Amino acid sequence: MLGQLKRLFSTTASRLALPQGVPVAGHLRLPRSLVAVSGPDSSKFLNGLLTIRPPDAPEGVSTGKYGAMLNSKGRVVFDSFIYPAHGSPLLAESLPGVDVANCYLLEVDTELADRALRVFNFYKLQSKITVSLAANLGVWFAWNDEADLDLGSVGETINNCRLSTLDERAPGLGARAIATVDPFENVGSSVQLDVYRLRRYLFGVPEGSAEIVPDKALPLEYCMDYMGGVEFDKGCYVGQELTIRTHHHGVVRKRVAPLVFTEPGEAIPEDLYIPHEMQVGPGDEIFDAKPLPNADALGTTPYTMPSPASQSASDSISPFKGSSPFPLRAGARPAGKVICTLGNVGLGTIRIDKLGHDFKIGDISVTGLTPYWWPESATE
Repeated sequence: MLGQLKRLFSTTASRLALPQGVPVAGHLRLPRSLVAVSGPDSSKFLNGLLTIRPPDAPEGVSTGKYGAMLNSKGRVVFDSFIYPAHGSPLLAESLPGVDVANCYLLEVDTELADRALRVFNFYKLQSKITVSLAANLGVWFAWNDEADLDLGSVGETINNCRLSTLDERAPGLGARAIATVDPFENVGSSVQLDVYRLRRYLFGVPEGSAEIVPDKALPLEYCMDYMGGVEFDKGCYVGQELTIRTHHHGVVRKRVAPLVFTEPGEAIPEDLYIPHEMQVGPGDEIFDAKPLPNADALGTTPYTMPSPASQSASDSISPFKGSSPFPLRAGARPAGKVICTLGNVGLGTIRIDKLGHDFKIGDISVTGLTPYWWPESATE
């Protein structure tokens, strides 16, 4: 397991120590809810909706799997971890009266739990399944950058099925478990949610509805293929057509990557993180720091409609009668957009061919980092 954040990134900046506020080991409960899908058709039903095959429960420890559900246009509805919980006594106790012999637990953002229930019931049709909310169970996360986590001692076990998994979206990120009480209480110290967010941002891993905006985010732009959340050799599922076509024939021009913001003239701190907030926020557009000739600081060219007297007959009148409303030269396109921030770090979508360039948002300098776990082909 990679235990040092100083090897997380490939960039021109000098390299990193462990960021302020991120302990070597820690644990917390996540704001995630659990939806139970049970019944004889549960595996077949989920296979037709998710970007991955529902995991089975083989002998071993790590059984959970990362994936997502898309809408018919190939946009993400929610990201999820899927756990096979067939016959789990923990689940039977939490959901009395529900047949848990063939059951999966899907971990989703709490803000999207009700929508997940509605979507599953909408697609249910004649499938022999039951969909319910496992309200008594929680999702816990832990990491230890100095030692491997022992998942063998975590979670309830029956038929070699543990309700826990390594979080393999990025190597060394941590582990997750489902329980009624904290199963990681002996792993480091209890931390606040912002510490978990900071750790994810530095790894370049988005999560939840605030970062993976429902019905807008494309799975490949959000690196779900890099994180093992999309299988390209499985059968049909909702939203598959656009995803497969982009993978095989299209080009993914933008991807989510870590961002570091600095004040004018300020160097990137060695440990990257500074707690104070910057004057940037979600939705802010990122521009190349090197403007076009005669362009403003953001690389755009101001345009003022010339008066009719200053125009020649050949360039002042369009075929449709009247002056053209378009600039004489196009300004620079944004290189990306901010998704989320915490202090002076965050996540944003960045054009891959622009990674390594200098960016700006107004007077704020922006540095895009390439996570170490991206495949080498990502930036070619």
